[in-house]
Amino acid sequence: MLLLGITLVAIAGFDVVFLHHTAVAARAALPPAQDIVFGSEISFALYLFPLMFGGIGVNIISHVMVSRLISVEKRFAREHPDG
Repeated sequence: MLLLGITLVAIAGFDVVFLHHTAVAARAALPPAQDIVFGSEISFALYLFPLMFGGIGVNIISHVMVSRLISVEKRFAREHPDG
């Protein structure tokens, strides 16, 4: 699970760079009148995917870390009942 989370965050990082270049190319291909209206919407739509991958990846990583800490805390409580 941890590897999946790290992979999603890495994909999000790669997507930001790749989609930035794609947005620049899309803006260059639009006529000037449409660039004013659709330029920002193209950027917004393209950045939703890396945002989603990064958010899910960070959530998975934090879930794995919290689950591990909870299991270690329970084991410590069993081994040290006096504390």
